[in-house]
Amino acid sequence: MTERQKLESLGLLAGGIAHDFNNILTVIFGNIILAKLSQDEKSGSYEKLLEAEQSIVRAKELTHQLLTFSKGGAPVNETADISDLVVYTTTFMLRGSRTRCEFIISPDIWPVDVDVGQMSQVINNIVINADHAMPDGGVIRVALENKEIGQETAFPLGPGKYVRISITDEGEGIPKENITRVFDPYFTTKAGGSGLDLSTARSIVLRHGGHISIESEVGSGTLVRICLPASTRKIVSVVKSESMEQSYGVGRVLVMDDEEGISGTASTWHGMVKRPL
Repeated sequence: MTERQKLESLGLLAGGIAHDFNNILTVIFGNIILAKLSQDEKSGSYEKLLEAEQSIVRAKELTHQLLTFSKGGAPVNETADISDLVVYTTTFMLRGSRTRCEFIISPDIWPVDVDVGQMSQVINNIVINADHAMPDGGVIRVALENKEIGQETAFPLGPGKYVRISITDEGEGIPKENITRVFDPYFTTKAGGSGLDLSTARSIVLRHGGHISIESEVGSGTLVRICLPASTRKIVSVVKSESMEQSYGVGRVLVMDDEEGISGTASTWHGMVKRPL
């Protein structure tokens, strides 16, 4: 069995477990929200429910990574400006951190066809790892450039136009014995780490027809490179019109789900909270 086949088999298993677990979490999450509605916000019970809600949000984020890693996480692509996505995601993730970011973006970066949510998760996972590698703060350098790959190249991608994203930190680096395992699912050297950040990122990049690699030496930081195929399509800007303004009214909501707990929770929520549609 090849490495790709092993990865796909593990992805199918992870996806099945994550899907069932996510359904259970959804029922718990929904009932906690319903319970909060009947509590005074200043009460101790409300604080406990809020703490439980926040813990479930973190658990759902983990199942989302598992689902993305699995076959069920096929990308839904749109033509996007990858530089805007990278800058926004990186800046957002470093809010409140000692780490700062420097951007080096070549002019006229080609558009790419990506699932914006999944690609944001890729950048998010890499930036978080870079930030954690510098507990006392430091600089993360993010570079974006256009790259053309010819017929004769050792690079593991077909010839064509690509956008390359390079993310470099000043952290402690990765030991040589671990560098070949960083993309393995559940491999981590961090206390409390899930070991899914980089394996999920790799899975997403491969599904976009791209390539991801890591270079690192102990004491010299880490460089992560991502190459994504450039798009031949233009980015279409959506102009908001009067017809797109939010409408209000009254009506009925049909709730359907194959999980009785989820449909029951959703129906109860709709019965307790009545808002304009």
